[in-house]
Amino acid sequence: MAVIRPLKINEPGGDLQEMTSAEVQLLINEVIRLYANDPGIELSVTSGSDDGTGYQYKLATINDNRLQASAAEAASFPYPTPGSATYKTIAYSDTLLNMVWRYPFPYKDRAGSAYVNHSYPIFYNDPSGYVKAAGWQDMVDTLIKPALQSLTSGTLTPEAAGGTYFISTNTSETDATLVSGNPVAKDTIADVTAFSSGSLPEVVDQPLNSSTVDYYLHKINAPAEFSFPLPAVIESNNIKTMPLSPFREMLLHLVQYWSVWGTSQNISLRYQYGTSTFLTGIGMITRGTGITDSYTASQVIRQDQNAPNPSATIYYAQSVPAGAASVQTTNYLGAGLQ
Repeated sequence: MAVIRPLKINEPGGDLQEMTSAEVQLLINEVIRLYANDPGIELSVTSGSDDGTGYQYKLATINDNRLQASAAEAASFPYPTPGSATYKTIAYSDTLLNMVWRYPFPYKDRAGSAYVNHSYPIFYNDPSGYVKAAGWQDMVDTLIKPALQSLTSGTLTPEAAGGTYFISTNTSETDATLVSGNPVAKDTIADVTAFSSGSLPEVVDQPLNSSTVDYYLHKINAPAEFSFPLPAVIESNNIKTMPLSPFREMLLHLVQYWSVWGTSQNISLRYQYGTSTFLTGIGMITRGTGITDSYTASQVIRQDQNAPNPSATIYYAQSVPAGAASVQTTNYLGAGLQ
């Protein structure tokens, strides 16, 4: 159980030769490409619930807070005492994680696979030098784990992280596909200018719509196909070059399974409050922009009076938001191997 150097059959001579490091990297790149086209874990944006199987669940709720005015107090004398301004909280919990791979370990399921009659790639077993078929852990150490490490890295390109996700404030991103036109969260603030002018009573909730920030989920596209060497395997007690189609299925099954169930190597996705440094400290990388929650925490009491009829005067007092809004908290979409 270690990193191996798969063998290939040189043509036309038919001799066995170890793949170079560059050729092994091409196999890792192919694992990434296969995953990008058929991920083991998918994210969607839906207001619906999960399917109840345990293979689906919603990521953490993201809260957007904005300060709103108190109810206006009215009296026939100057001036009544209003209550305090309060926060309006909007909870966003629409990001659904779905485990696409829900099957037994591929090694035990070979009987139903296209590669049932093929071993894993063969390699020279040091120090003895004899030829041996790789085990599943050799495949994981050599090809699958490096691919998963790339898929959960901070390099958001198709070649490095196809089929994985990030957050953006844009609805269109290069080399990525918008998952949903519905944002996963919004950041709104109070319109303090509107609250500071006009007669009382003020409308309790007045968001500044021009400053609302929407956050969208994007999926990184798959890279284009490329050429790579095919490894030698044992088939019916003979050493042969493994055909392309079953080799791809073998790699795909391994990376799909391991992305979900790999021990300390499965892809973990979650929304995490804090800082990007905090996520790095727990072995996760931030994916895209942080989802901010901005608001003003200040309020003032406004007082006003009016005469709705000739015989009476009404005095109003109301606590309203005041001051500039600032970022109070930030949530990140984090990815890592857990």
